Amino acid sequence: MIMPNWKYHITFSLVLFVLEIKALETFDIFFSLSQLFILLLFVSFLSVLPDVDTSSSRIRNLLAVFSVSLTVSIFLLIGMERLEYYGFVGIVYLFVRFFPTRHRGITHTLYFGALLCSILSLILWWFGFFKLNETLLVFLILFSSHLSHLVLDKQFK
Repeated sequence: MIMPNWKYHITFSLVLFVLEIKALETFDIFFSLSQLFILLLFVSFLSVLPDVDTSSSRIRNLLAVFSVSLTVSIFLLIGMERLEYYGFVGIVYLFVRFFPTRHRGITHTLYFGALLCSILSLILWWFGFFKLNETLLVFLILFSSHLSHLVLDKQFK
């Protein structure tokens, strides 16, 4: 049996996202253009994130680079500009990129998706991208993206 590739996961998730937004609009619930863009980015990311546990996956490579960028940004924000701290950046990259994982492990579970989407929804609210009363809708949109990956892979744990 052939599993869907990353393009199929993203496409399916984006179609689902459009349907969700259209359904919300029938109830007079609208998001701003900037909110839709943020959701679009997260939905796309979450639709392929479960495959981060595959050593050759593109999402794993992307996540490793993102982790390095985030680590450097945090160092600069808190004033850690000394060169020796940046050895830690290499360690972060190597850890994320080459940490041994089991394919279709924890990232292919409903619990992982629910926890991650809860955290992301709260972060988006905390930074003021969404109002508190929109957080549950944001969670449902994000979680449906993660869930769509599991549905396409026929993997529920």
